[in-house]
Order: sequence, then C-alpha cells, then structure tokens
Amino acid sequence: ANGDIPGGTTVLIDESEGTEANVMFNSENGPFTDVRLRQAAVMAVDREAIERCDIGGMTQHAFAEFAGLSLPGAKSRVQRARQRLRAQLVRACQVQLDEHGKVCCFVPRPPL
Repeated sequence: ANGDIPGGTTVLIDESEGTEANVMFNSENGPFTDVRLRQAAVMAVDREAIERCDIGGMTQHAFAEFAGLSLPGAKSRVQRARQRLRAQLVRACQVQLDEHGKVCCFVPRPPL
C-alpha cells in the first residue's frame, strides 16, 4: 500500500514482483532530499541483516521469514549489507586485504 509521510513525502511500494516489495522515496520533495537520510535508511536495513544473521546467528532462511522476503531476497540483502560494511571498514580504518580477500593489517582511526 502506498502512503504519505508527514513533510510531503509519498512512499511508493511496488509489490508487482510477488511477495517482495520495492520501496521508493521521492528524493525531490520532502525529507528524502537529504542524501544523509537516504543513506541512514539503507544503513538501518543493513544493520538489521548483519545483526540478526552474522552477529545473532539467525539463519538466512529464518531471516527471510522474519523480514517477509524470499530466501534469495534475504540472501541478497545480507550479501549487500556485508559488502557495504566491508567498504565502510576499508575506508574508515585503512584496511589492507591479502590475496584471499582477508584483512591482513589496518591503521585505526585516531580517537575522537
């Protein structure tokens, strides 16, 4: 179902692909004009996938049921979250990877 969010933003939900839905935000009007808010929404979805599957030990099958996704959809979500987290860690910590893609050394950020 489509709906309006206070601040003039309309959320469009496309369920034409079956049980999964694509959520689209109007980035030309309302709060989602701020790229930081759009990034925060993506990070929240990523965080849930990583916390439940990688930290909490939930299987991807159970995560699919929990999130209302197909199993391939859940696997894709977890994989994309892992890829984005890895990219953030590489940028923030100056991580170097070996020939197998494993962390071999890093330079930590200075304390805040």
